[in-house]
Amino acid sequence: MSADRDVPETSRAYHGVNSPRVSQQPSNYSSPARLAGHNPKSRESRHMKAKPQQKARKTEEQKKESPKNPRPTHFLALPLHTFPELQKRVSAFQNALFGDSDTSIPIAVVPPRTNMNPNARVRKPVRTSTLVQGLDSSIVIDPRRFHMTLGVMSLESDVDSTPSLPHSDEPVIDGGKTQNQHQNHLNPAAPKGIAPASSNDKVFLPASVSEKEKGRRTPSTALELLRSLQPQIKKILHGDTGLCVPLEVMDVLKTERIRPPRPAQTNVAPSNATLSAHAGQDQVGVERAQLGRVVARVEEGIHEPNQSSKVGASVLFLGPAHVPTSKISEERWRLTQVCDLVHRTFKQAGYIPDQRPLKLHCTILNASHRKPMRRIPFCYSDILALEDACKLIAVADSVQGANAVAPEINNVAIRDIDDPRRKSVSAAMPTPSLVKGMVEMAIEDKPDAINSGGSISAQRRAQHPPLVVPPPLNVNLGVCNVQSIELWVMGSRNENNEYVSLGGVSLD
Repeated sequence: MSADRDVPETSRAYHGVNSPRVSQQPSNYSSPARLAGHNPKSRESRHMKAKPQQKARKTEEQKKESPKNPRPTHFLALPLHTFPELQKRVSAFQNALFGDSDTSIPIAVVPPRTNMNPNARVRKPVRTSTLVQGLDSSIVIDPRRFHMTLGVMSLESDVDSTPSLPHSDEPVIDGGKTQNQHQNHLNPAAPKGIAPASSNDKVFLPASVSEKEKGRRTPSTALELLRSLQPQIKKILHGDTGLCVPLEVMDVLKTERIRPPRPAQTNVAPSNATLSAHAGQDQVGVERAQLGRVVARVEEGIHEPNQSSKVGASVLFLGPAHVPTSKISEERWRLTQVCDLVHRTFKQAGYIPDQRPLKLHCTILNASHRKPMRRIPFCYSDILALEDACKLIAVADSVQGANAVAPEINNVAIRDIDDPRRKSVSAAMPTPSLVKGMVEMAIEDKPDAINSGGSISAQRRAQHPPLVVPPPLNVNLGVCNVQSIELWVMGSRNENNEYVSLGGVSLD
């Protein structure tokens, strides 16, 4: 017997032995159908069962590859909460937006500590303004928390709960090229007689920070990096003490068109069931109800004629005015140079992930703080329309100028006047024959007007002109001489409702 005969047919096929039956399936060959119990769907079911596991593995891999941005924990701040006159005037302005003349009680929601649990807080009831659409007390910033942010960062906890924070006088190493310069008003030309700080100076972490923490970013390393900049800050200050921060304009961020409030549905026809019951299953009653719904949608867009030009915003702030580089003063130049130095250094060291240019501003209203959380802007046009409130902080001429830019924003009185177009629509319902004809025309000309429910609004939005945001309002809140740059804990509150400071660098 030859060796070839001792090898089974299956072995011939799988072991590579020459055989004319290699292309044929052996008798004991287990096909996929046999392995699956002669059920052709079982193989598909096995693959279908494996798909969720594969998706789970892919989801985990994607999470590892693209982790979420860590939550901000700290930020660098120019403190503005230590100026009593600023607190008094801005608090009076905030109260006036709610119609209050008493400024002794701040309108901002302050969560006080309870006696039973020092860590627990009882939130003050939220109050809604009747003068400014979208404004309530939960978005009002307490003057005791005023500041200008120089950078937001996410820091790890220190290894030692009570770390030592020695003062570092180690000079910063110059050399190399960095990011492009920020906007011109953040890097103006230096006044004569003062050597400008180079925007191409590359700043490295102090040696002690790098060796001790091995790349970890903690409050200790952030403070040490901030204090390492003091030699350069002194060079920019040129013997002066503190930074002069002028509060010259009031402006807004994240603007959008204000949506009109839904009017009271006093002119909307009853439901189909109610009309059918009173009209004896009359078809005209059903058609009358359909027309009533169409009319209600039209009224929603015309009940306030100036609503389409209203400007909404998420942030109301105070800050320095934009000044051309050729007219910049020495104090303003020092402010921008020091702030840009700190912001740029922490960005290069990886502490600040935000790549947007620095914008100095002190927030006094912030819609992102709204409780409960809802994405609703406040109406900036309504604020400018309150001349008595704006006069508390603004230059007299600028208040009249703000109203002259957009006369339609003065809509406080318009809300109390019935629109004649509304009277003409709801004066009397048309005759049944006219109702039927109007409904048929609406269905033929605008087939989506009744069914889709949103096509009329979409067409109306497409016809709106571009949103025109009023220019910044000139205010007269003086100049704050800030004596330090500090590291504050995000979302923290001390006994006086101020942010908790971990320390900083003195501006002298």
